[in-house]
Amino acid sequence: MITLECINYIKNFLTDGNNGDRYIHYGKPNESNKPVIIVESDFFKSEFYGTEHLIPTIPLKQLEYELPILFGEAVIERKKNQVVIYADLIASSFFLLSRYDEAFCNIERDKYARPIGKTSFKAKASILNRPLVDEYREYILTELQRLGYNIKIKRKLNHIYMTHDVDHPWKNYTKIDALKTCIKDFLIYHRINLSPICNAMGNYKRNNCDTFDWLFEQDAKIKTVYGQKEDDVYFFIGLNTSSSTMTMRYWDDPKALRYVERIQKHASICGVHASYEAGVQGELLKKEKENVETILGRSVHCNRNHFLMSVSVDWLTYLEKENITEDFTMGYADCIGFRLSTCRSVKWIDPMTFDVHDLVLHPLSVMDSTIIEPQYLGLERDEGISYIKNIIDIYEKYNGDFSFLLHNDVPADARYCWCKKGYEEVIEYLCTLL
Repeated sequence: MITLECINYIKNFLTDGNNGDRYIHYGKPNESNKPVIIVESDFFKSEFYGTEHLIPTIPLKQLEYELPILFGEAVIERKKNQVVIYADLIASSFFLLSRYDEAFCNIERDKYARPIGKTSFKAKASILNRPLVDEYREYILTELQRLGYNIKIKRKLNHIYMTHDVDHPWKNYTKIDALKTCIKDFLIYHRINLSPICNAMGNYKRNNCDTFDWLFEQDAKIKTVYGQKEDDVYFFIGLNTSSSTMTMRYWDDPKALRYVERIQKHASICGVHASYEAGVQGELLKKEKENVETILGRSVHCNRNHFLMSVSVDWLTYLEKENITEDFTMGYADCIGFRLSTCRSVKWIDPMTFDVHDLVLHPLSVMDSTIIEPQYLGLERDEGISYIKNIIDIYEKYNGDFSFLLHNDVPADARYCWCKKGYEEVIEYLCTLL
């Protein structure tokens, strides 16, 4: 059965941390004088808990203002000093925040075994592009305002994370591959690019992956405007063996120290980039984290999984075992959407045990490859930038923690020629919002 700690955490999350238990009673009507009564459904009591039988029926019921609900009834009863909501917003929030469907259902996965956003329950229910839990929060806060409580609804970005996965500090070209790349760049993209040949010869002064000074400059613009409400975060690979999943071993290469030292002077936060292999075999994370801490010369407490790969919901226990306190993996690779149905950072709620863990999950708002890769959205510049700005607007509306992922090797890649200017335009847009 669900724990009181879990219920109270969700109450707080739905009231913006304003001591939710003071305002919300979760149970039956007429058994409390608290201003908001959320009537409990049978979700947590059901003999079918932990099975696919509790997946909500589509189309979802809708409360007023076209607000979808997953459990309970779309009925609200307003009294002079109280509102009774028969829609079970606690169970609905729990289902979404805990990834119940990923934990207990036979969901569709891609060739890397990652959950597919476009075929997820949220997509089928037409709520993938809505931070539904935040909409519940706004609904409850609006009702409290109507009842005379002095509670403000914040409309600014709460925090900005400009994050960068350092998958490749440089490319390990063979001489033949380097020559092929240079010829391709000239014939297809009409540019003379000799960096691959230089790299194949062991000269890394010209290195297309070295976009770090430009990244520092761009992210500093946001830091100037937002101050402590912005962090630029860099994630490093600690894998012991290069793999077929484009995972590069570099942590013990002396050449990598040049890049790491430069990054550490500018980055707010450095973390471990758990490999695809570690996302399958969580035991590998321990050594990878140790390797990253060796190259950084300090401990790390943040993680993002390479390829956004984690084989199961309870994989997060491996992060906690290694004293990781913040994770930035919570997004879909194939599309932009709210994997946790919230714009805000949230503690990990385990649907199997009902435990609320100290591990904080940051929603992944936008990933470069999702926007530009043809197998995903494959958007061109104008459409891509407009799409990203619309996402930012949603995060601003709900006081969210916006997290952008730009890999260091993408801005100089000829295939994605608009990304560099596009990123600069996104930076400028973010700077106008404070």
